[in-house]
Amino acid sequence: RQAHAGEDLTISQATWVLRQSEADLKAARLKPDYQAPDTRDGQGGTRYWKLSTLETYAAERAVCS
Repeated sequence: RQAHAGEDLTISQATWVLRQSEADLKAARLKPDYQAPDTRDGQGGTRYWKLSTLETYAAERAVCS
C-alpha cells in the first residue's frame, strides 16, 4: 500500500494482491473502476481497480466465508 500510494492496479496486480485468478475475479463480477481507451488495433484498453475497491471486495469476501 505504501510503496505505490495513489496508484491504481491492473488485472494482473489485482489478482496478485487478492491471491485469486483472473477467472475468479470475472466470476465474482468485480468490475474495474475505469478502463483506458481502446488501442489502435481494436483491443480493449487496460482495466484499472482502485485499491479501496479491492479492499472492499476482500472484506466482503471474508465476511461471506
